[in-house]
Parts: sequence; C-alpha cells; structure tokens
Amino acid sequence: MQIKNHIIQLLYRNECVIVPDFGAFITSAKSTEFNALTQTVSPKAKKVSFNSALKTNDGLLAHELSTCYSIPYSEALQEIKSQVNSMKLQLNNDKQLDYGSLGTFYAGKEGQVLFVAKQQTNLEISSYGLPTLKLKASQEYSAPKEDVSLSTVSETIEKPTPSLYQKEKPENKGERVQEKRQEQKQKRKAPLLSGIKILNTIGFLFLLATVFAVLNQEMGLVGPVVKQEASILDSPKFETTIAESSTKAQTSESIEDVISKISAKHARPTFEILLDGTYTYVEVDKIKGEIQNKFTQIEIIELENGNYSLMFMSFSNEELAQEYKSLIERSLKRPITLRVNKHASTTSN
Repeated sequence: MQIKNHIIQLLYRNECVIVPDFGAFITSAKSTEFNALTQTVSPKAKKVSFNSALKTNDGLLAHELSTCYSIPYSEALQEIKSQVNSMKLQLNNDKQLDYGSLGTFYAGKEGQVLFVAKQQTNLEISSYGLPTLKLKASQEYSAPKEDVSLSTVSETIEKPTPSLYQKEKPENKGERVQEKRQEQKQKRKAPLLSGIKILNTIGFLFLLATVFAVLNQEMGLVGPVVKQEASILDSPKFETTIAESSTKAQTSESIEDVISKISAKHARPTFEILLDGTYTYVEVDKIKGEIQNKFTQIEIIELENGNYSLMFMSFSNEELAQEYKSLIERSLKRPITLRVNKHASTTSN
C-alpha cells in the first residue's frame, strides 16, 4: 500500500492533495508551448509543485485509501502516518528522497524540505499519450511544368468558334422581371448601408477620442512629461504651423521611453542557476543529453558573447537559489554558477 501511487491518481482529478503532517502537492495548468531554439512543440500539461506549509489533514487521501482497500478511516490515517514517518527518517539520513514519477525531495540546511519535480510527468488527462514533437524544416515545392504538345495546340486551333450570324435566343421576360426586382432591392439597401458606414465612422472617432483621453490621463502620472506639455500649451507661441508642432513633438521624449524607464526602475532581479563555463551549441547539447535524466527542466540558452550554456532554473530569492545551486553541484559533480539578471521584471519562483 504505497500512498504515492494514490497521490498521483488523485492529482489527475484534483488540484491539491495534502499529505497529513508532511505537505501538499499542488498542480498548475500549462498551455501548449513552442520552443523556437529546439524547434519542438510540447502539448498542454499540468505540472506539480510542493508546499510544505500545508499539513492539515483534509481527509482526501485517507478517504481514497479507505475506499480502495475497504478499511476503516482511522486505519487509513494510521497507515499514512506510518509512511510519513518513514519518509522523514529517510530524508533525514540520506538528505534526499526519490518519490517516483512526481520528483525528488531534498533536505535543506535549516531543516526545510525542498522539492524538484520531474518535468516529463504530465498530469493533464486530455494530453495523455501525446509526445513532444520535433519539427522539421519544410522544403520548397516547385510545381511541375506543363508540357505543351502539338496535339493540345491543334485541339485549341480546331475548337469551333461561335458564328457571328447565329440567331440570338429570345429574351425571357421572367428573368428580366427578377433582375429589375433585385436592382430595386439593392437600391433600397444602399441608404441603409451608407447609414451603417456613417455610424461605424462616428463610433470609431468616439473610440479614438476615448483612447486619447485615457492616454492624457495616464500621462498625468509622469511629472516631467506633464510639465513639458503644459509649458507648450501655455506658451503664447502655441499657434504655430502644424509642421513646427510636429517637429517639437519629435524632439520630446516619447511615452514608450518613459514607461520603459519606469518599468526598469521597478524591475526585480532574478538569480539564474547556470552550468559554469561557455560552450558551443553542439557541446552544450551533448551535456544536456547526459544529465537530462536527472534534470529534465534544463534549457539551452544563448549568452551575450555568442556561446551557449545550460540554465537549470531561476529564483527571485538569492538564498533559495544558493541552496539549489549547492544541491545541483553535489548531484552532478560539475561546477555550477549563479548569474544575476537585473533586467527581469518577473521571476519563475
């Protein structure tokens, strides 16, 4: 009676499964992804993470064991408690605990429990059995040229042409009546269509005016830009030509530049765990194939100098990033480095 097998089955149907007095497994949806660097397409997925703070029993796991093995609820709780104690003991002695297809637990320096999920595990039922596809470069298609033979030319020449002296067919009065009725319907629809076009134009102008009003209101939050525009409006030289006003607008700082400066000011750095050293793409792809069984979430990244490296994961907390860096170094026995990315506005952890 292994509770981890029942945890996996419950995660297919639930977003959270709590293991009493140990922690909670939480799933998060992930849409279909396309990796332009590796030219691969991954299907829709549901990934798992672990939160050691959620330890209160919600009865879901115990009820599952009680139903599957036809045992009392209290006996199911006792079995869960026994296996949790064994997990804690192994984690304390070995400093790590392999938990099957879900991932691996590690013991931190201060007694906290760290969890690294296996990225190849997909808990999304709708994507069951769908692999990651490797795209191939498409080849240009050239249509075959048609051979013009003498037989086709002769057939074209010998095709009979209508005589100029053939009698015209008599006109059908019923068809002319229908054509006149259609012309009258189109004439009736013409004013209605023109009215709809006018309404669409007025609606577009109103929407455009609303957008400019919102932009002016948003620009009021930026001090230097507002003061500069106010000085231009209050100046007695404002009644200049359109060409002069457009020239002044080009010399002033754009709204996009101001917004990008504000975003850069409030950006939070991330701490990225990378493989130490620089390699070519062939070398780093070979290293990735060697260690992908242990760390399937690694990605090949291009460095500023044109070389390549491997990124394992990134964090917004430097202390937590150092913890994972030490664990990866001990596991791979390779030098690992920590890079600070100050231009990131969002973080992955």
